[in-house]
Parts: sequence; C-alpha cells; structure tokens
Amino acid sequence: SPSVKKGDAWEKYAFWPPCGNSLSGAHYLGRIMVLVGSAASELANLSVVNSMRSGSESLKTLVGAARERCVSAVSAAWVPDAERCRYMELWQRHPERRDLTTMPGTFIAFEEKVLSGMQKIAYISEAVTVGGKGGDVVVPPSAKLLQTIRGGFVTSLYKALSGMVENAEKGSTGEARDDDPDGITLPAGAEARGDGEVVLLDSRNEVSWLSTLHSSHLLTNPKKVRFLITLSNLAHLRSEIIPQLISQFESSFSVKLTDESKTIRDVLSQIHAR
Repeated sequence: SPSVKKGDAWEKYAFWPPCGNSLSGAHYLGRIMVLVGSAASELANLSVVNSMRSGSESLKTLVGAARERCVSAVSAAWVPDAERCRYMELWQRHPERRDLTTMPGTFIAFEEKVLSGMQKIAYISEAVTVGGKGGDVVVPPSAKLLQTIRGGFVTSLYKALSGMVENAEKGSTGEARDDDPDGITLPAGAEARGDGEVVLLDSRNEVSWLSTLHSSHLLTNPKKVRFLITLSNLAHLRSEIIPQLISQFESSFSVKLTDESKTIRDVLSQIHAR
C-alpha cells in the first residue's frame, strides 16, 4: 500500500527520492537536465518534428517545464538543509585559523556546491545544442525562475546563521567533551590528563605529542568559549564568506543582489545584537 503523505516537499515530485537533499539533488538533476537539453536540441532538427505545427515550441516547453520542476525540488530541500547546517559544527578549531572552527569552511563548501548545481540546472550550459532549430529549445531561465533561486539562496544563509547562534546558546551534537581543556574538541586520539597535560596517542597507543597547559589557560565554562568562537565565526562570515558567496551568485546568474545583500547585512547585525 502507498505510504501516508506527511506534507514533506519531496512528496510532490516522483523523481525526487524520499528525504532527498539539495546537495545530491543539484548535482544529479543538473546532469539529467544536460541530457534533456541535448536530446531536445537534437529532436528539434528532425524532419518529423519540423513537419509538426508546434514541434520545436513543444520541445522548448518540455525543457522549460523540466527545468522549473528541478529548480523547485532543489529549492524546497535547500532551506531545510541549511537549517541542518548547525550539525556541521563540531567545535573543532580550524587547522590554520585558530580563532575559527571548521564550520565556516564546511558551510561555504556546501553553499558553493548547491549554487554550482543550480546554475547548471537553470542555464543547462553543458547541453550539446545542435545548429538550426536546436538552439531555440534551450533558452535562458525566466526572471521568475531566477527569483526562486534568489529566494532560496538568501533564506538558506539566514537559516544557517541562525543555526550557528542556536549552537552557541544551546549546544549541538558536537558538544565539547568533558576532557577538553579549552572547550574546543581535541584531535582524534587525544586525551587530557591531570594538571592540564594533553597527550596525542598514535596507532600503537603510544604518546606521540605532549603539551602542558597552564592553569591560567583552562576555561571552566565551555559555553563562554562557544559564544566567543561563534562571534569570531560570524565576523569571518560577514567579512569574507558571505561576500564571496554573493559574488559567486551574481557571476553565476548574471544578476545583482543589491537588496538581498542589504538584507543579509541586516540579518548579521540582528544576530550580532542577540
């Protein structure tokens, strides 16, 4: 018997697997749209299609409808996935930027992949268009479709930023361990011992690295550490990560996010005020 529908976004699309995510969806649907666009372009040049009254126009409508549904499906999963970005926070320091955790780098990698996939779906840029009427069936996306992508992008940023603040306030699945002397997760295989001594064990369970932390370096309240490092992460996002993502969006979709950029800055200010 068919499963009971719960109102989830993926239930609207037969091609979308249950609980599908935007990352894999943008990747695979982008590849599918390349096949759809290439096939439609080839079909448009067949004599049997040209003999029909609305042959090429029907193919153009087909490509447009497939593209719109793909964008809608990925956009529907994008925002919930951004809400789950808070679970990317493991409270591990960035290997090169000790004032940050690994969260900002993981977040920008996620957003860049989704944006790249959405660009391929929207423009079908990798489709092989054949001369003649083949180029008429694969056209640039409509303003309405681009607005859908813009909305998903801005909302995903807001949800991810809100999740970071929630992590700092309530903790996350990456909660700092009791044996972590500075409130940030130690490397795998590391353990803290008495008197602030931290050792790193190798594969043979032998000490390969040792560091002594003075008592003045010990922080007894990990929550304060989370607040401070979250502020540092947010500052990094505001100055580097968010502008980089906005620049990628504008270059990928040939639009200016003037109003959206202001909205994002206002959101960052509100979060900082919290």
